[in-house]
Amino acid sequence: MRYVLIGPPGNLQRVFPPRPGMAVQAARASSKQTPIHGLPRVTRSPKAARTWSWEQTRLTDDEVAVLQGLEQEVYGPGPYLLYDPVVAKSNMLTPELAALGYRGVVPPSVEGGLVPAGPALLEDGTRLGYSAVGRPFTLPAVPVVAGRAYTFVAHVSGGDSAEATLNLFWTLTDGTTTLGAHETTPTPAGNSLRRVEVRGVAPAGAASVTVTGGSDLDAPVWAGLLLVEGVDGPVRWRPGEGMPWVVIEGGLSQTYQHVGPDGSRRDVSFTLTEVQA
Repeated sequence: MRYVLIGPPGNLQRVFPPRPGMAVQAARASSKQTPIHGLPRVTRSPKAARTWSWEQTRLTDDEVAVLQGLEQEVYGPGPYLLYDPVVAKSNMLTPELAALGYRGVVPPSVEGGLVPAGPALLEDGTRLGYSAVGRPFTLPAVPVVAGRAYTFVAHVSGGDSAEATLNLFWTLTDGTTTLGAHETTPTPAGNSLRRVEVRGVAPAGAASVTVTGGSDLDAPVWAGLLLVEGVDGPVRWRPGEGMPWVVIEGGLSQTYQHVGPDGSRRDVSFTLTEVQA
């Protein structure tokens, strides 16, 4: 049986996956200005907010209790992570991190800022990010599930004798951090690109993973960053949507289909709305 995971990192709860035909709406806020002379100007939000219309049929009392616990925030204060299996297999990074600095947004923990290295596309569609210029960087934490393998991929370009380093750090539910994996590789000479990846399995109690990287000499180009779950071979880069944080809006709608000495069976519908974590 397949499940979807919803809850706070480190305390995700299993619920049944969405049924075929489930509607997922996406709304992207925008502001339009029309000058007296000239074409309209539109400012758009960096990311669309998604809404899931969820329906589950003939759930047991225990299964309904899990949903009630999520709606009542029994498992911890919301919003909750929706561990989307599709996103986990494509790119768990947000759009601006998947192409680092693409929208001018960079992690504040990049020392000294970033230098533009594009725009440009590789043959497989990977978009070049920004140059770290030998400075270390730390990406924001991404929620994970204990026992599952995760792979982080970047493309680097540098100079002679430079080395690129990638690290995975696991943050546990108690707040402690441990190094999960480490990879150091020479960067290619000249302007050619080399794929670098680091892979690790989230230990027991893991709530999130943080990726750090950098180089020791010349300026590598960190291109098309990719973080995926459970992939053994090369993966084509995708823009990424990020793992959504959600709230259950409007409560649970329930329809009793069966009531007997062994308990009840209920159809349940609810709406998940993506919000800021």
